[in-house]
Amino acid sequence: MKPVLVTGASGYLGRHVLIALRQAGIPAIALARSAGTWPSHWADEVGDVRLVEGTPLAPEAWLDTVGPVGAIIHAAGVVKHTRGDVGDMRDVNVRGTQEMVRAASKSRAHAVHVHLGHRRVLR
Repeated sequence: MKPVLVTGASGYLGRHVLIALRQAGIPAIALARSAGTWPSHWADEVGDVRLVEGTPLAPEAWLDTVGPVGAIIHAAGVVKHTRGDVGDMRDVNVRGTQEMVRAASKSRAHAVHVHLGHRRVLR
């Protein structure tokens, strides 16, 4: 069985996706900005997860090293809602989603986008 790549894996939603994958017996790869953002105490909850450093905004930097995946679950996003964060929100929530769809297409993997409540994600 091909593993599932989870973006936003160091966040609340991503962690729970990893837990659900573990419970279903599906191998997982966690994409995190850096190993330093990965809470080591989660190991008991998420199980044996391969950690890959990177960002959804630049999949060309890590996609080839990941290997074949069955699906990409995109759970990364900016969840602060202030007018000063509009640029970050657009980059991560919109462009990051677009990049993950392209990465899934390139990998011939299923793309799953977890909507984060930002009304411009799909525009």
